Amino acid sequence: MCSMEVLAKEQLVLMATYDYECPGDGEIVTIERGMTEQEQDYACGLCGSKLKRIYNAPPVKFKGTGFYSTGG
Repeated sequence: MCSMEVLAKEQLVLMATYDYECPGDGEIVTIERGMTEQEQDYACGLCGSKLKRIYNAPPVKFKGTGFYSTGG
């Protein structure tokens, strides 16, 4: 039997990407941050305007038996 000693406790951080758009020049910026982090304000790197978050629907793909498919 093998015994293992845990030297350091690792913490799992779930990361997500969020898209933001600049209302001034239309620049779209993707920012990666932890899912549990608080929402904060970001500024456009080009004009300095406050970025507005873009909400997107996640992609959904149904797999398995019981789902009707018309092809593809």
